[in-house]
Amino acid sequence: LMSHQSFRERMSKRWFEMHDVVESYFDLIDETTELIRKSWNENFKVYNILETGIPPVPDYIVACKTIDEQAAFNKEWVRKRIEWLDNEFSKPNYNY
Repeated sequence: LMSHQSFRERMSKRWFEMHDVVESYFDLIDETTELIRKSWNENFKVYNILETGIPPVPDYIVACKTIDEQAAFNKEWVRKRIEWLDNEFSKPNYNY
């Protein structure tokens, strides 16, 4: 599909249409963090596995020791992905 200019143009156009929706994920992460905060804390009181690195959890996730650190990690991942997609879909071969 990527070899077809019309597909690339439509994909780029759709990304920029959905950009604001994806930006709202930051609020969703904050809302979800608050919604599950108590359960998250209770879970790790009962199951002392927070820093154990149970496979296949990667080390950069294990490094997040609080729910706020995990939320910050998720928001940073989304921010970087938005930045990459913005840059990628702004290239001339994606223009519509």
